Amino acid sequence: MDLVEKDLKSVQDVMKTDTKFVDFVADPTIKKQQKLAILVENGRVSKLNGILNAFGRIMRAQRGEVMCEPLDSANEKELQAALNAFLKKGETLHLQMKVDPNIIGGMIVSIGDKYVDMSMSSKIRSCSNIIRDII
Repeated sequence: MDLVEKDLKSVQDVMKTDTKFVDFVADPTIKKQQKLAILVENGRVSKLNGILNAFGRIMRAQRGEVMCEPLDSANEKELQAALNAFLKKGETLHLQMKVDPNIIGGMIVSIGDKYVDMSMSSKIRSCSNIIRDII
């Protein structure tokens, strides 16, 4: 499995740097016979990058790595310490930070199969729904 993951990572790295390869894979006008890939048989070659990402997530899960995507980096160390408390023995935390101005403030944390929305946008939406139900 590790060898397969390494090979798929190499393909993904090529897709990040070689625009001709990406164009070739994504081009629906190129006949399937010209694309030498297993995915072509099922018409899924355009989904190659998503498949590579999914396989990477599966391999990280098998190794006990838990992905976490907090949206606020101001208190990253405190957040990492708090999130480590939720991990099982043998699991390691990999923080992936993203900024989303649409949440207005606060943060959304996704850790493994758990999701916590502490954003201002969700609080505003919730209050708006309550007000709408009252009126």
